[in-house]
Formats: sequence, structure tokens, C-alpha cells
Amino acid sequence: ILQNAIEFTSTDNLTKITTIAQRVGARLKQHKSYCELRLAENFPLSVDGLSVKFIESQSVIDVKDEVRDSGILEGRIVLLLASEEMMHEIYREITSDKTNMWVTLRGSDLTRLLLSPKPKEILAEIISSQIALTQISPYQIGGGVNRESIFFGRERIISYILNKGVSNYIIIGGRQVGKSSLLK
Repeated sequence: ILQNAIEFTSTDNLTKITTIAQRVGARLKQHKSYCELRLAENFPLSVDGLSVKFIESQSVIDVKDEVRDSGILEGRIVLLLASEEMMHEIYREITSDKTNMWVTLRGSDLTRLLLSPKPKEILAEIISSQIALTQISPYQIGGGVNRESIFFGRERIISYILNKGVSNYIIIGGRQVGKSSLLK
């Protein structure tokens, strides 16, 4: 892990994203103008994947155009990777607006991601600090949750129902409190 982190800045872009994918347990898929990270089911946020764009431009205006022209903005979170000096400007100008779906990895973020014993949690923390929480909330509205990993905090209730023997139960609660998810 340490050796990969040390060599990270001197490697090519594909090796960099491969290293990040391995650290967070994601599958990597290459496209013509960007890469896609398919995150594992147990990722802490309600995010299935990230589109990764390597920025070659030298100005923030060019970055915006480059990302828009690549066709990867369709409701997906875009992880922008650029040179260290460009990353500070991109972070300040683009990702400080949390309504954007753009995330950057500053030097300190990258170090934490590459060296942490819990890289998924670090990536989740980075994403949640730069994206509006309504976009990444693990809570699902309507129909119950589909991903078991984001249904949590009900272990005691489930254990009580399952271990009590043959009984009937009625589940009562307000709207959007998890009744359907509990039944699933």
C-alpha cells in the first residue's frame, strides 16, 4: 500500500485510477474519454458508481466544458483528477458548489485515500463533503430499500420478531420510517 502511494504521482492516469479502484474495492471500466468506477454494494453512500475524468485543461472554464462535452454528466457523480496545482483551483471554483455532481481529490484527500485502512469510508467522506446530501443519502423514498447494506439500525426489532416464535405482528408507523423495508 505504501509503495503504491509513493509511486502514485509518477504513474500514468490509468494506473492512478486502477490504484484508487483497488483501494475502494471498485470495478473499473474504461470508456473513450473517461473511466467508470462501479462501487461495491456495501459502499456507505447511496452511490453505485463514479465517472472519473482526467483533466488536461489549464483553466476552470475549460474543465467545465471538457466534462460537459465528454457526456458523463447524466445524473452521475464525476470524480475529477488533475495535476496538484490545478486541483486546488478546481476544488475552490467547481466543487465548492454542492449542487454540482463533481468531486475532486486534493492532495490531502488522496493521501488519506491511499493510506487509510478504511479507504471506502474515506471516499464516502470526501464525496459527502462535496456533494449535496440529498444526492447521496442512503435513504430511499417509496417501496422499501433494495440494497440490504443501506438498511441498518433495525437489528433488535428483526431479532425480536424472528426469535419470538409463531406470532402475528402489525407494523405501524408514520410515512417513510421504514415499514416496507422492515417487511422486505
